[in-house]
Amino acid sequence: MEIRSMREEDLEAISGIDFRAFSPKIPAPRTPESLRARLAQAPEGCFTAFVDGKAAGFTFSRTWGKLGWIGALAVEPELGGKGLGKALLAAAANWLEGRSCRVIGLETRADVPSNIGLYAGAGFRLGLSTLTLTKILPAGEEARLEPMDAADFARAVAKIRPELDMRGEAETEIASGCGAAYRLDGDAFFLLREGTIYRGYAPGSLQLQFGLTRGRKPGTLARAMLALEAHARHLGRGKLMIQANSAEGESVEQLLKLGFKVEMLRARLFLRGSWNAGRGVELCSWAV
Repeated sequence: MEIRSMREEDLEAISGIDFRAFSPKIPAPRTPESLRARLAQAPEGCFTAFVDGKAAGFTFSRTWGKLGWIGALAVEPELGGKGLGKALLAAAANWLEGRSCRVIGLETRADVPSNIGLYAGAGFRLGLSTLTLTKILPAGEEARLEPMDAADFARAVAKIRPELDMRGEAETEIASGCGAAYRLDGDAFFLLREGTIYRGYAPGSLQLQFGLTRGRKPGTLARAMLALEAHARHLGRGKLMIQANSAEGESVEQLLKLGFKVEMLRARLFLRGSWNAGRGVELCSWAV
């Protein structure tokens, strides 16, 4: 077994491993553009595992300022239980620790106990869960949100949560053609996945990759959701998907009242530090 830094030449093999490991949870192999965007966000923190000279597993890492997280991580299904996952996890965790991240974590599907066992055995401790919530959109207003560039988006987020630096994330998502950043006046800021990340697959939903409101008034969150719904209709999408950690308990309750349904549950685990609700409502997942 060999673990080395990921290279762009590895991505075609990684796409196949990813599809075999996560199918049927993902509908098709990921596009080269989406994988390049992942690698570009933190290239030194992404790793490929090799067995007998052939790519056999991988992991990506993310840094959002003082927050670092790991994922996705996968190995060839027939090579499970041979220590590849542990080795990849250790490589990514060591890199994030070297970056002096105050918080290091990850998320994994709560319905896969073996994954939780792997991470807990490596020293990660369980935190609160992250919910994927979706809403089938009724007919209504269609309106495009106001676009932002990556630098303006990052500055707006940092004013609300100074420990977060989202510029790299926004730059790579926008450059890949998969994502775009928007604002709702000065009250909310969104990084949306508008393009497909799966080969030959036309998305029917609009996914909120990262959202942050200025303040925690219930009316602000409701207004933000209405604006996102109108933007989704403008793009011809019939479904809106968002992520929210249960640390945002009151906001999750409000989203359910607004018609969102829980579609999936992920466990959030921490190797270092913790992550709590801040001055604004934060809507995101540490998984891609």
